[in-house]
Amino acid sequence: MVSTLKGNNLGTLDLEDSSIYMNHHKVDVGIATEKCLKTSKPSENILLAFKDEMKLFLKAIVAKILEKAPITYPLTRLLCCLNPSIMATDSTKAVCKFKGLLTVLAKAGRVSWRECDSLKMEFSDFVCGLEGNRKQQFAEFSPSTQRLDEFLCANMRPDCASAWKIVQTVMLLSHGQASVERGFSFNKEIVCDNLKEKSLIAQRTIVDYLNVVGGTDNIVITKSLLNAAAMGRQNYSHYLEQEKERKTETERKGKRKAVTDAIDDIKTKKIKLVQDEKDFKAAAGQYADKAEALENLAFLKKSNDLRYKADAATAQLVVVERDLQAKLQELAAL
Repeated sequence: MVSTLKGNNLGTLDLEDSSIYMNHHKVDVGIATEKCLKTSKPSENILLAFKDEMKLFLKAIVAKILEKAPITYPLTRLLCCLNPSIMATDSTKAVCKFKGLLTVLAKAGRVSWRECDSLKMEFSDFVCGLEGNRKQQFAEFSPSTQRLDEFLCANMRPDCASAWKIVQTVMLLSHGQASVERGFSFNKEIVCDNLKEKSLIAQRTIVDYLNVVGGTDNIVITKSLLNAAAMGRQNYSHYLEQEKERKTETERKGKRKAVTDAIDDIKTKKIKLVQDEKDFKAAAGQYADKAEALENLAFLKKSNDLRYKADAATAQLVVVERDLQAKLQELAAL
């Protein structure tokens, strides 16, 4: 599909650039498809349209791959500085990439800007100090037979401890989520209707243990395991009792909260009625004094109206106080 492509520009590949594509005559459609084309003998226009469609199809596939490929992230491309072969054969490139790596980490807040220069100098001294047999070991590093983390830990940790912490941080990025996603798939298989959370956890624990020991044939039957199996029914009965007590306690707390809220509402209402009663009586007295001083019956009428309202508030206070005492007794019984 692509005529000329180097490893260092995979992350910035522009699929809209027609110059990177091969001629349609060189598009490989597969052996079986080639045989079918020769048998059917299509016209040149149909063959050209077919190969153009193949190019569009391959372009869509590559676009989807690049969309999820780690190489599209600058940090991933900068991790080549941890390649032992590059450290041994091109120290300048390794140091330059490590500098870019520190810049990305500093922008992400994973390392302070003040530490970057000292970390770069430490890494540079380590890479430039590779000589003799040690340099040859780095140059001949083989990822198919050696673990990169173990190799770098054995060689970098003693000489540049600070830079090694950065290496530890970035090497965690390569840890995928495949095992976690497999766990989600397994959960979906074993989940059934009315399955309790503890039952799911127990089943997952059993499966994980079987995976660790390598199957049922490798299980060691211990005394504690036999006791746990024998106590299964008793533990289940104890669990049911605990659940019953928990449910009862939850209901009791719910009822207590409802009564407490009702008491708070009644107290608020009582405070308002007491204030209203006080205000009505004070205003009624003032209007009565004005009526007597000015000999005006209108003020007397207003005074009487306010006294009626004060009496009504007093009557409501009696009812509210009775309701409050009833709620307090109900709360004490809970």
